[in-house]
Amino acid sequence: MPEDVNLSKFDRDLFNINRLRAKEVTDAQSVPVIIKWANDTADTRPLRQHSDIRLHRTLETINATAASVSRTNSSNAYRTLASAPSVEFVHYDALVNATGTARENIDLSAARAHFNVTGAGVEVAVLDSGVNESHPDIGDDEIAEINLVHNGAAGDAFNHGTAVAGLVTGDGTASNGTYEGVAPDADIIDVQVLDRTGSARTSTIIDGVDHAIQQDVDLITMSLGQTATTVRTDDPLHEIIDVAVERNITVVAAAGNTGSLGYGTVQSPGILRDVITVGASDDESGIAPYSNRGPTPVGEYVKPDLVAPGGNVTAPNASNDGYHTFEGTSYATPLVSGTAALLKSRHPDWSPQRIKNVITSTADSVGTANTYLQGSGELNVSAALGANLIVDPATIDFGSVPAGETTTRTIRIRNLGSKSQQADLSTTVSAINSSTSGQVSLNRSSVMVPAGGSVAVELSVDASDPLLRPYSGRLQVGDATAIFGYVPKRQVTVTKRWLGSTTSDRVTLIHPKSNTVYGPKTLDGSEVTFEVQQSGKFIAFSSGRYDGQPIVTANSTSVEGTGQIILDERQTVRRTIDTGSLPQDGSKLINRTVIVNATLNTAPVDTRIATDNPKTAAIWISPTPTLTYAVRRVMTIAPTEQAYNTSTIYHLKHVTQNVSSPEAVKVDVDVMNEQIVHYYRGVPGETYNATLAADAFDDVPLYESYTTDGIGTTFEQTIYSSPDIAQYHDSFAVGSFGSIKWTATPQLLIRNFEDKERIETAVKKHPFRSKVSAWSLSEQGLRTTLFPTVGQPPNGYVISDLVPDEYDLWVNGERIRSTTRNEAVTTIHTDRDTIRTVRLRVRSRHGMSSLSNDTVTTFTATTNGSDTQPPTVPSITFEEHGKTNIVSNGSFDIEVSSSDASGIQNLTLYVATRDADGVPATTPFENASDWRRVSLTERGDGTAAATLDLGTYRGTLSVATRAVDDDGNTVETTATDAVVVGSRTPTARLRANTTLTDIDTPVRFDASDSYDDLAVATYHWDFDGDSEIDETTDRPTAIHRYEEPGAVRPTLTVVDSHGFTNTTRMDQIAIGNSLHTGFDNFDNRTRTDVRSAIITDSVRLTVERLNGRQQIGDDEMLVARSDVNGGITGGGNSTIVVNGGQVNGRTDTHNLVAADSQFNGGVVTTGTVTVVGSTTAKGGIEAAESIRVLSGGTLTVQGALTVKNLTVASDGAVTVHGSVDVDRFRVDNATTIRIQGSLDCESVDGTIENLSVRGSTDCEGLSDTNNEESS
Repeated sequence: MPEDVNLSKFDRDLFNINRLRAKEVTDAQSVPVIIKWANDTADTRPLRQHSDIRLHRTLETINATAASVSRTNSSNAYRTLASAPSVEFVHYDALVNATGTARENIDLSAARAHFNVTGAGVEVAVLDSGVNESHPDIGDDEIAEINLVHNGAAGDAFNHGTAVAGLVTGDGTASNGTYEGVAPDADIIDVQVLDRTGSARTSTIIDGVDHAIQQDVDLITMSLGQTATTVRTDDPLHEIIDVAVERNITVVAAAGNTGSLGYGTVQSPGILRDVITVGASDDESGIAPYSNRGPTPVGEYVKPDLVAPGGNVTAPNASNDGYHTFEGTSYATPLVSGTAALLKSRHPDWSPQRIKNVITSTADSVGTANTYLQGSGELNVSAALGANLIVDPATIDFGSVPAGETTTRTIRIRNLGSKSQQADLSTTVSAINSSTSGQVSLNRSSVMVPAGGSVAVELSVDASDPLLRPYSGRLQVGDATAIFGYVPKRQVTVTKRWLGSTTSDRVTLIHPKSNTVYGPKTLDGSEVTFEVQQSGKFIAFSSGRYDGQPIVTANSTSVEGTGQIILDERQTVRRTIDTGSLPQDGSKLINRTVIVNATLNTAPVDTRIATDNPKTAAIWISPTPTLTYAVRRVMTIAPTEQAYNTSTIYHLKHVTQNVSSPEAVKVDVDVMNEQIVHYYRGVPGETYNATLAADAFDDVPLYESYTTDGIGTTFEQTIYSSPDIAQYHDSFAVGSFGSIKWTATPQLLIRNFEDKERIETAVKKHPFRSKVSAWSLSEQGLRTTLFPTVGQPPNGYVISDLVPDEYDLWVNGERIRSTTRNEAVTTIHTDRDTIRTVRLRVRSRHGMSSLSNDTVTTFTATTNGSDTQPPTVPSITFEEHGKTNIVSNGSFDIEVSSSDASGIQNLTLYVATRDADGVPATTPFENASDWRRVSLTERGDGTAAATLDLGTYRGTLSVATRAVDDDGNTVETTATDAVVVGSRTPTARLRANTTLTDIDTPVRFDASDSYDDLAVATYHWDFDGDSEIDETTDRPTAIHRYEEPGAVRPTLTVVDSHGFTNTTRMDQIAIGNSLHTGFDNFDNRTRTDVRSAIITDSVRLTVERLNGRQQIGDDEMLVARSDVNGGITGGGNSTIVVNGGQVNGRTDTHNLVAADSQFNGGVVTTGTVTVVGSTTAKGGIEAAESIRVLSGGTLTVQGALTVKNLTVASDGAVTVHGSVDVDRFRVDNATTIRIQGSLDCESVDGTIENLSVRGSTDCEGLSDTNNEESS
């Protein structure tokens, strides 16, 4: 599960990869969700304008909407939903299935005759696969119907709902009364929610319950269910069923048919308290082995409530007027629903709770089966109709209880009769699969209950028994029965010790032997407690961040009573990456995304921690064989604010097991795959975002995209990916044109790279057109997948925006369908007899660009020949196709290409320029009067070319092409305003790797962000800014060394291939001895912060005396080459360099570089202190991270020195007049240390040749050699 997901707003099942894969969601284009709105007046417009979030079905009663989220940009959609104040919660819209196959063996006629009740006046909503109302047993019993299945057919294609309805209310007409339903005079409302496969989304079920509520039914029966993964209060169905019960509607649901998987398998909505949950009994009145078992998977409450016969049930067959034999809890459920209908008919004023308590209290015990198998027992219709004493509630929930504690519930014994009744009370309780009895007590052994009254009784359970397994109990009150259960739990506390903060870190606890996973839970402080049912070995693992770097910890321990597991980040090892072999052209590699996915080797659980734009590519992981670590990194060349405004991206991955020590993993660029991406624009200056993503990541299940950020002015980009990233999403773009949001996604979402493969792709390259794939045409039907808007090759991207597309389909010359859809990918299918020809036309009027904004593509195919597929949509290649989809004016070459299995017979090309009347109103294939046909020269293999001469015309060009194959199948495509004809002035942009440099030090200049529609021909460099060209190149980079100190403003002039020019001047570069030559020896933190300040031009250089306290902000740098009177304050990640001057006042900063300087006040840093040359600090030094004295440097401190790490290089010297408190001492040979006060340290690395300590010494690892001069 992604570490940074807000589980207070998002359903954890949205990130349960195994469950999504089981439901085939990971192969779909979108993920179904239910968005719960924050209030009735929530503003949904921002989400409706988001192209990655599609709103569908409105669930009005619970103030929610069914929606779908694009897989290709799920990260962007997540951020939108997470930040939307109108969104309260986002649920996974899970797949719900019919719960069985079934059989019946129960005689109801005696019960109905005795009590003279048949269900008259009761309305039952059957939420199922539909009901065949023409079946003789159903007939007039169905009084209304609604089909809530998208494109679903009327009736019962799954042959499920008709049987359920017949068991509730069938009158047995087709069998002369033999196979009557339980309540034959009840009326049913057919609410079709399951499709022809017996499945539905949760949102459809919610809509069905809502419809039943609106129809004011008395009862809802649901022989369906889905895996329960949430507590009752978080179940998406919970709220709507609460509303139904509040409206006095009894709800009955099946337990499900996966009981063979063991306990804890009851499905939702059967897990809900107010639902009557029904399991199945078999022929011998035992429990059917397939019947799902309690306790509920989450919360561990008692379910099912009871069982009913579920095998060999004879019920109406939807396929004919006869019957069929069924099996499953689906068919046990309507028997209980029919009984509830009889009770409601006999007692119209009874509440759903009363009906549930009566049915449950009067069931017959099924042998010795525990309550998690049989509930209260098998349905007894006669006993229910004649009930007097009942227990309220008849299903008593304790759930999980802390081991060793006593828990009490208050129940009431109710007398529904007209006479007072006395009854004895008794209880039995034992652990499942064991003869061990539990400890249970009642506060009374008998009761006298007045007529129409009730008596309270207290039931207490003591969970001190050592068996940590579910306990099953029964309470007998005369002939009435109640059931209860509880699960004792031990407590395991996980304590996390940190390198940084652990706030909001998540912890997961696993019991490997049983594959039980607890959590994840979020730390509040440094501890979190789990209630567990097992004993033995437990593994805890967690993820977090240390200084922006991912850190994963794991540890295990054995627990018999209560237990504690310690996760210690301080015992992790650092793993990084060696990028020395990657070509960088002298530019620095920037870390954009670092992701660690850790999978437990002994249980199906994993954790993920990601960080964007970290300072280093390092990660920290526990040295344990328990976990497999998959590490992915996205790195870019050329530091810019926008992550993907770069020519080169590295997408790196490695998987590691049995980590034991630090390591730098080497990267071999020679074995990597390459993807060349070309980013085209619709208009000059347009920019948009891009991202990368990966799927099926070895054995680590994940689907996600990485950082989404801008591409700036980048046109051509190379993405290198590790060879073992087997399945890999091409980069895709997201952006907007005006107010229209759009996405561009590869046609093949998941691509398998061959070894060392090199591919090219083009984003937003015009002219757009439609494309089809998986075209299958026969005389019986058409099936195809269609992309309505696709860019030009290579590997043109699929475009999606908020403007719907139009689809028309003709079969044998007759238009049979005309629809409008707003989908990036859609499926077209039709079934017909004797199809001779089909014609499919797609019109896309997208609004995300001023080009190709009206495209029409028509596919025509015939079944007359062996080839029934139209040719591929012709591609159009223009000579010198520019970055903003511009082509040269005058004369230029154009090429048209198509392919087909039977061979291309003919290619046709039309063009049209824009005039006073605009563009042609029709395609040339309808009316060619406003079009110009271009004569093509065939080149073979489906390719033809022409030279097009437009003279002096400048403006947009519309194009249309047609391809015909040898069997007469055709494809035609037309795009208005397809490209722009003409040339524009280039854009000049210039940057340098530094704005602060020393004399004779190379400065690297980069003009790769300079921009032209076609190409920049030459770059003219004026390094001094004196209007004289110093160098001319045909490449966008140059290197220059300055020979004299001072300040200059370099200038660049770019010239394109048509001779157009443009000039720009960059910010000032300061030249001089600004940084000491020891810079390369600084620690990584200081170098990173200094370079960051230089890159972002956040450097302030002064050679004059400064008066008054100086202040710099976060990430900034101050270089003082003279005195500072008043002290200095720096923000986070700031760096202060004092070179040859004095600071008269306190110095507070993040990093300090002191070169031959003096500090006449205290020095406090949150980062590092670097000493170059001779430096004196008269007020003491306190550094949070490190003090480093470079080779030959001298540091004199006339106060105390406190630091985590003190490093003194060779020939370095440190004199401290006060005490020294340091965690780690690192020294080289020939180092001199003199301390006037005490020395306190935890460890020493290296040998100190000359050490003198006048005070006490407490320093572990200080050898005799180290100490020989101590006094």
